[in-house]
Amino acid sequence: MIKTVEKNPKAEKTPAPAKGPSILSRGKPAEDIGIEKNYLLKALIGGGSGSGKSQCLITIPRVPWKEGKMPEDLRKVLPEKFWDDPLKPILEIDYDNRAAVLAGEPGIYILTLFDLDPNSSKAWRAGEKLRKELWAFARLGEFPFSAVCEDSLTMMGNIAMNHARTFDVEHLGLGGSPGRSHWLPQIHFLRTHINSMRMLPCHYILTCHMEPMQDDATGAMKFYPKVTRSLKPEIPTWFNETYYCRRKESKDGKGMVYYWITKGTQKYDLFKSTLNQKGKFWKDPIRVNLDKEISGFQLLFALRFGVITDPRLKEVENEEERDFDETDEVGTSEDGEETGGNSGEQDKT
Repeated sequence: MIKTVEKNPKAEKTPAPAKGPSILSRGKPAEDIGIEKNYLLKALIGGGSGSGKSQCLITIPRVPWKEGKMPEDLRKVLPEKFWDDPLKPILEIDYDNRAAVLAGEPGIYILTLFDLDPNSSKAWRAGEKLRKELWAFARLGEFPFSAVCEDSLTMMGNIAMNHARTFDVEHLGLGGSPGRSHWLPQIHFLRTHINSMRMLPCHYILTCHMEPMQDDATGAMKFYPKVTRSLKPEIPTWFNETYYCRRKESKDGKGMVYYWITKGTQKYDLFKSTLNQKGKFWKDPIRVNLDKEISGFQLLFALRFGVITDPRLKEVENEEERDFDETDEVGTSEDGEETGGNSGEQDKT
């Protein structure tokens, strides 16, 4: 015998509209959305050691103080050297203890959070305290920096793991290595910290080293940030600008030439640029010449907002673009050795 189920007439009623303004009313046509000159960079800068990741920070466009100089309340925090500068400084958070590459550069305030103890979580706790201080400035008054730069993601992953290990010391592996219970907390700490920092009302730059990882679906090797496995493809999606720094010897053999790749290609498809919408404003690669008055990020802003134009855009459309050498500076570890695959404990999750 087949039983019939009676429908509940009350369940078929159309639900009453929610009280208050409609969520749909908060949207706007895409035609009304534009990139303004006060566009804030949220950039992930990847590359090998010595490829110019840190030095490119000096090209970030600096923002003027509202009153032309630093407010009195901020002079209790920042050194006198910055007090009369009409432009806000750039904050470099140095986790790697390698900020010497920026020695002598004006307008940069370096805060080193490096800890000599490789197993200490002190640096992570300091970074979290700093994050809360910066948000307090953002909520209470004029934000004191043009940009906040964290250098680098690789070391941040290490010290976040040190912090995670303190929550479950009973399940540490051999020699005090991380156990299975430590990887998810480390991922949570990194995800929360980075996403909070990139929402600050200023330019935000995160640097990272790169390493190859096999795509589970296709089997192809692709390059991703050197961090815990499950975060490799996720972190680049948080940024509107993701660039790859590379270098090669100049043609005359007298020095190194530095370049940026700002669009995805082949094994490096995570790179992109919102500034270069549909590739209309410049063609890769971008030469980063720090000896010129306009270079790096300032050059890209000038190209995007029509101050200058890229003559390469006038080239014949069917002319084949020269691919950059995929072996240049990719897949090198911090000590310069080649990495043939995923490295160490960071690939267990």
